[in-house]
Formats: sequence, C-alpha cells, structure tokens
Amino acid sequence: MKIFIKKYQIEILIFLFAFLMHFLFFFIFASIQGVSIFWEGPQDSVAYTTLAKNLIEKKSYINISGNSPASWYTPGYPLFLALVFQLFDSWLVAIIIQNILASISAVLIFILGKKYISKSIGLLAALIYAAEPTNATISNFIWSEALFLFLFLLFVVCLFSFVEKTSLRSAVLAGLFLASAIYIRQVALLVVFVIPTLLFVGYIFKYIQPTKKQILGVLMIMLVVAGLLLPWSLRNKKLFDTYSLAGTSTTMLYFYDSLSFLYMKNAESPIAYMVGIEKVSTPWGNPDPVHLTREYHYTGDGGLSKEKELSKKAKDIIFANPVQYSLFHISSGFGGIMLQDTWRSQLRRLGLKPNTEGLSRTLSSFDIQNIKDRANFKTVLWIITGIAGHTTYALITILMLTGGWQILRHKSNNTKLFGLFLLGITLYFILTTGPAAYRERYRYPATPFIFLLASVGFVFLKTKLKDAIYGSKRSK
Repeated sequence: MKIFIKKYQIEILIFLFAFLMHFLFFFIFASIQGVSIFWEGPQDSVAYTTLAKNLIEKKSYINISGNSPASWYTPGYPLFLALVFQLFDSWLVAIIIQNILASISAVLIFILGKKYISKSIGLLAALIYAAEPTNATISNFIWSEALFLFLFLLFVVCLFSFVEKTSLRSAVLAGLFLASAIYIRQVALLVVFVIPTLLFVGYIFKYIQPTKKQILGVLMIMLVVAGLLLPWSLRNKKLFDTYSLAGTSTTMLYFYDSLSFLYMKNAESPIAYMVGIEKVSTPWGNPDPVHLTREYHYTGDGGLSKEKELSKKAKDIIFANPVQYSLFHISSGFGGIMLQDTWRSQLRRLGLKPNTEGLSRTLSSFDIQNIKDRANFKTVLWIITGIAGHTTYALITILMLTGGWQILRHKSNNTKLFGLFLLGITLYFILTTGPAAYRERYRYPATPFIFLLASVGFVFLKTKLKDAIYGSKRSK
C-alpha cells in the first residue's frame, strides 16, 4: 500500500482535491435548498428518475406518462440510475458515485496531459477542472454529464494508446467506451468520424504515418460503435420509423437551436441576449414555443414520434434565414462554450436569480434612479458573478488559442497529434452544440480539452514573461 501511495501520490491528491470540491458544492446546495434539489429540482432530473423507476417497476423503457415507449433520451443513464436505485434504494448513492467518477475524470485529465504534453500541464489542467465551479457542481445533480465525461475520457485514453502502440485491444476498448458514452449522451455520435479525420489531417501535416494496422484499428473502432448502437437504432426504426437514437439527437440540434435563433431576433439587444443578461418572452415568428417544447418534453408523446414535424418547423426557420442562422449557430456555439460564464446558473438554482427582463436596457441607459431601484443583493451578485465568469472564460479562451498554436509547434509528433485532437474535439462540441452551449451542461464535456490547451498557453506566456523580465534585468 505504501509503495502504491508513493507511486501514485499526485493522482491520489488530485482525486482527493476534486472530490473535496464536489463535496463543498454539494454541502452549499444541500444546506440552502435541501438535498432533494439534486433529483427533484431540474426538469431533466425528474425525467431521468421517472424513466429509471419505470425500468424497475414496469420492466420497460417507457415514457414519463408510463404508457408508451420512450425516445427522448438514450437509455444509458436511466439504466445506470435504475441499477443504483435497485441496489441502494437511494438517489444519493448515484450522486456519490457520480462525484467519484468526476474526481477520477480529473485524474484522467492529468494522465493525458502528463503523457502527451508534460506533467505540469496535466496537473494544472486537472486542478482547473476540479476547482471550476460549474464542473464541481454538475455531478451533484441527477444529470448524465459526469458519467458521460468519465466514459468519454476513457475513450480518449484508449484511442491514443491505440495510436501510440497500435494495439487492437485498445481499439476495441476505445470503441466500447465511445459507444457507452453515446448511450449516455448521443452528442458524441459523430465523434466516430472525427477519428479518421484526425489521422488524415495528421498525415497531411506529417504528424503521423498511418500503418495498415492503424487503419484497421480505426475501422474496428467504428465497427464496434456501430455494432453496439445498431440494436437501439433498429428498435427506434421499428417503433418510430427512424434510425435516430433519441429525440435529442435531432431536435436538440435543430428545433431548439432554431427557437434560440428566433429569441435572439426578438431581443432588444441580440448580444445581451446571447451573453445571458436579457430575457426574451416571446420569439418572433413562433406564437407558442413554450407549449410546443413542454408538450414535446413532458406529455410522453414526444421524442421521435414528432421528429418529422419538428424537423420541418426547424427547416422552415433555418432556410428562411440560412446565412444569418449559420452565423448565429457558429458564433453562439463558440460564445457559449468559450465566453459564457455559466456560474450564474448556480445562483439561479440557489434561488438567487433576480428579474433580468430589461436589465441590459437599464444599465445602458445610465438612468441612476432605475439603477438604484434595481440595485438589490440578488441583482448586484448576479452582475458581479456574470462579469467574473465572462472575464475568466475570456482569459481561458485567449490562453486556449495561444496554447493551440503552441502545441502544434511542439517538437514531438505525438504531442502535435494530441494537440490536433484537442482543437478538433473542442470545435466538434462547439459546432454540434450551437446556441445550447450557454447552458453549463453542454460546455462540460469540452472543458477538459479546453483546460489542457489553456494550460499550455498559460505556461508558454508565463515563460515568455519570465524571460522578458529576467532578460531586461540582465541587460541592465
């Protein structure tokens, strides 16, 4: 035991620090809102627990109403919850497991950074991931993100182990972990196409010379993923006449994005709306979006049964303004993941959210009386938190772009290929997430890769600054 602790003392300390941070936010939420907030508060939490109970009690994956097959979510996370609840009769155990997995994720980030960049980079990225408030909070809720990211990071570890050692066993494991992650959250579905793209671009830039065994391994990863996902896809084809894995795999990307686009068009200040300081009540061009989304999400008749109807609505909106929508999708995706603070989401769940309607107009008008009237504790805290969050992530964005440029100039081809993957997977989450990126849950899967690149940028700029200071002293 002593030898093990000595050998892996950094990994153990990272795990303990991450778990401590998660427990700290658990204590804050539980003391203010009560422990049930974690499974009874957010809408998706209620949906997940209901699906899990249906699996236990009715031995079937049926919707919230309990009367027809479910298809809004992929079944991986409800199955995980059902197994935990069946064994322990408690949602609290699921949260403890999620916090453990999220803490292990911090260790996996360190391992990836240490192996393919440097030990200091891996350590810095792991600590940032563990301490960042959104990341430290998210695994406390009955949400699928913590389990998803844990499996996705295992996929990345196995993927680069395969690329480095050309082990077909690692390729099979990479496919297994990726498919498992997709069953938790289908946002990773198209990552199967990122893998061959990575090798192709790496070959173009001479970072790698793919061998026949590596090409065979990539095909094996894709076949494993396809083979594991096929049964669920066929199930949906039989029940809903579509091969889509879940309702969110199509409508989240198009229907809800198009609604966000309409909200933005109706905002007094589109920029204020996109950064989250202006609330818009009714989107232009859609008379009853709240009814549509709630009916789709909650009656149990939604999901893939309305895929064609809602996809048509989305296409009508998008093709009416294709250029403007594309710019909105890309800019809001980048802005949401890279610039949005998401810390205010925690204030909202703690009951500290003020009325933000017209807030941007009040601030920009410099009407002292109106500003005084709105200057209560919640509003001031909301503004300060927003400014702090945006500033922090703006700095992280600068560091990430700097780090991305530097890592591609590294002398090691393995490091260059890994850096290419970090940039590519971050871009992937930006493009697939779009306007939904302002929600903390949708940035969460990209944060390990963002923080690794930002850590590279930080160390580079720190070194340059140090050289500049000591160089100027020596010249004197």
